Amino acid sequence: MESAPPAPTDFAPAERAGDVELRAAVELACANPVLQAVLDAFSGLALVLNPERQVIAVNDAVLGRMGFDSAENTLGLRPGELLECLHAHDHPGGCGTSVSCALCGATNALEDSKSSGAQERGEFRLTVERDRAREAVEFEVLATPFELGDRELTLLTLRDISSLKRVELLERTFFHDVANTLSGIRGWNELLVESTDQELSDAARRVHRLINRLAEQVEYQRAVWRAAAGELQVEPVPISIFELVEDLQSVTLEHPTAHDRELELPELSSDAELVTDRSLLLRVLTNMLVNAFEATERGGQVRLDWSLEGGRVTFSVWNDAVMAKDVAQRVFERTFSTKADRGRGLGTYAMKLFGEVYLGGRVSFTSAEGKGTTFSIELPLGGPAPALN
Repeated sequence: MESAPPAPTDFAPAERAGDVELRAAVELACANPVLQAVLDAFSGLALVLNPERQVIAVNDAVLGRMGFDSAENTLGLRPGELLECLHAHDHPGGCGTSVSCALCGATNALEDSKSSGAQERGEFRLTVERDRAREAVEFEVLATPFELGDRELTLLTLRDISSLKRVELLERTFFHDVANTLSGIRGWNELLVESTDQELSDAARRVHRLINRLAEQVEYQRAVWRAAAGELQVEPVPISIFELVEDLQSVTLEHPTAHDRELELPELSSDAELVTDRSLLLRVLTNMLVNAFEATERGGQVRLDWSLEGGRVTFSVWNDAVMAKDVAQRVFERTFSTKADRGRGLGTYAMKLFGEVYLGGRVSFTSAEGKGTTFSIELPLGGPAPALN
């Protein structure tokens, strides 16, 4: 009798254990007092998995965090399914089988430990969605293979490091940006001391702009911090799209990334009014423009556009660069950055956080050879839904 062909997958194997095999593994794990003691001793989340990456035992921390009444409800699930990962059902094979799963630290650690027969470590970044709100969560994962009876199993432990990552992110972005701006202020301040009157006037204007930029960076970082913690207050007001575009032009032309690059603006033949939080929308669009300038060679062009359709407005920012596939898959992750230094990794995450959770819109992008990269935010003209205010 020919064996069945392997189930389709875009990454890790999709096959799952049959009900009889799964139940036998569960009973074996439950009957082992040493394994139960190990699970109980771990303060973080601990899961015992079969070779098909399915849960056969968990500790109480898993039940408490995910709100399960009993361990019975977790059996047979895979880690992303249990933890409600946004990508767990992207592929019919479930957790571990989609294109996005190739970048998952938990799935990679499990597959690597199976191949090496040794403990493997990774970082499990996932996005969960509950009550229309998305939350980024990071775990440090350890996948430890072991034998129990005649079965090869894996102990997967997860330690929540989200708060540590948030502090690390604050250090990376806030102090990086503030240090760069203060360096500029210091240089021009030295010139103020020694300059003639005319030079003094020119330098004073430059210092004023730098100080304003520093204040904006402080407020931006504070807004991101409050937004991630669910504490940001949205203040929707009617604004003119004409005026919004003018503000964007003024802000971005002063930004260092815009030097030697052209910004093409839309033809403003007719105005429209949008109800939204002006400050947050400006931050979203400024981030889009800054990212586009950074991706554009000197002498190149960045294009800002907007359109109206069906009571919604869409703003888009285009540049001719194309994102690598692995970058495109992770572009909205909170701690992901394409920069070589450790001072970045917030702009696209903030676009998504501000634009969707607080402004009630939809943030997306396209990137393809011959077409370049376009980031967009689509918003209701009447303002965000009352639940988001």
